[in-house]
Amino acid sequence: MEVLKGLGSAFQRGWQDLSEGWRDIVQRGSSALTRFFPRKDEQPTQVLSFPRWGMLAGEVIDRGSSVVAQVELPGVERDDCQVTVQDGYLRIRGERRSEREHLGASYYLMERAYGGFERAVRLPPDVDEGSAHARLRDGVLRVEFKKKKGAASQRRRIEVR
Repeated sequence: MEVLKGLGSAFQRGWQDLSEGWRDIVQRGSSALTRFFPRKDEQPTQVLSFPRWGMLAGEVIDRGSSVVAQVELPGVERDDCQVTVQDGYLRIRGERRSEREHLGASYYLMERAYGGFERAVRLPPDVDEGSAHARLRDGVLRVEFKKKKGAASQRRRIEVR
């Protein structure tokens, strides 16, 4: 009987650890989870073959006199990416295009989402929105802001180089 109680306790601890791990993943990943929308020219069978949700993980770093926001955008080309800043949010719109040579193929594994997306990242209140400079390199969008007390909020498009 003691052996069964010990096994039950071990199972319960293991289950709690597993549950806690999943809660942590969901909590940390919830803001990075991004909805992808099918392109208008895709056929219904193509739309069903790709996942509609994907992770666009990011980070916002305080570097003292500046703030750097970085968001992973693998497979997104510079021309397919639009970056704006307004009211304390960095907004990233874009499209991850599927490779046409694979359409209609059978997949063993398909976890990558394709289509249009939008992601909003909250910025610290002391960034100067007008000082933003953006760069997309190696699948990572990097937007740097200078810090400025009381910066007025305005919407402006940021050119990605």
